Amino acid sequence: MEKDGAIVGTCTLAGIDRHNRHADIGFALGREYWGRGLMLQALPAVIEFAFNRLKLHRIGADADPRNVASIRVLEKLDFQREGLLRECYFHMGEVQDALLFSLLRRDWAEAPIRIS
Repeated sequence: MEKDGAIVGTCTLAGIDRHNRHADIGFALGREYWGRGLMLQALPAVIEFAFNRLKLHRIGADADPRNVASIRVLEKLDFQREGLLRECYFHMGEVQDALLFSLLRRDWAEAPIRIS
């Protein structure tokens, strides 16, 4: 959030499945705030909440293969690439692929000290 209270981005857990202990994570950031490391500061809190409070086992994510910055964020947070969904989204007049990622509770617990 900006000093004036304006929202600059979002982090969301969606599709929470308590029985199978997984959810998907999503994030978006206003273009003028890109490159500042804001998601690397915000996402660990959401991940900690998912694993520690909700007791999830797995968090999934997907990213447009052209979105190098989002892919970099996921990989810095120890998400592992799992595959490619070909032409799975229709967005802004075009068909788009999605790279799939996941983070397991054990991977998060064993990861180096978090960026905060």
